[in-house]
Formats: sequence, structure tokens, C-alpha cells
Amino acid sequence: MDQRGVLSVDFLIATLILLITVSSLVVFATKGMDVGETTEFSKAKMIGENVARNINMVYAQGPGDQLKITLPGDFQYNITIQEMNGKAIIVVKYKDKEAKTYLIPKADQINKITMYPNKTYTISNDNGIIKITQG
Repeated sequence: MDQRGVLSVDFLIATLILLITVSSLVVFATKGMDVGETTEFSKAKMIGENVARNINMVYAQGPGDQLKITLPGDFQYNITIQEMNGKAIIVVKYKDKEAKTYLIPKADQINKITMYPNKTYTISNDNGIIKITQG
């Protein structure tokens, strides 16, 4: 082979190695982002379960009980209280994922509300009806 042929083969091999390296880095970076999203979704689920526990506690304590909670806000999510098959549930939404947690009060014993990060809410038991208000 002449000098030009050797340079062409070296260039092709170097380019192939570079492409393999770059594609590997892209794969690892993508997996790292997925882990971060999964971690934040897990945090959002735990916050939703904590809200559910607080609502259930206020309901169980009976009329007149009241509790203030502040939702953490280091990332974007929302918590909605809804009805599903006659039961009250908490739905936590983070990006395109959602998690559901059932509540002790029935759907007609709690007001429907959407809760957001960095906001303070008051959970109160008004004669067996759970009321959640912002502020």
C-alpha cells in the first residue's frame, strides 16, 4: 500500500473509534437523566403519601381537628384530590407519570382540590367533612 492508503485506513479507524465513543457517551447521559426523573417522581410520590397520611389523620381525629401543611417545592409536580369509583384518591402528577393513593374519607366527605409546590394548605375536619384550603 502506498502512503495515501495507510492514511485513509488510519483516518477511518480513528473516525470509527470516535463515533463509538460519542454514541456511548450519549447513551450514558440519557440514562443519567432517566435516573434523575425517577428520583424526582419518587419524591413526588412520597409527598403525596404524606398528604394522604395527614388527611387520614385529620379525618380520624374527628370534628374540629385541623392541620397546616406546606408542600416542598424544589421541582414541579401537582397533587389532585379526585373521586374514583366512589372513593377519594390523591393523584400525584410529575411530568408524564402519575401515582394514586386512596384516602379513608369517601369522595363525598372531602372537597376536590389541586395542590401545588411551595404552597401552604389547611386541612380541617368540619363535622366529618374534610376541607382543604390554601393559606
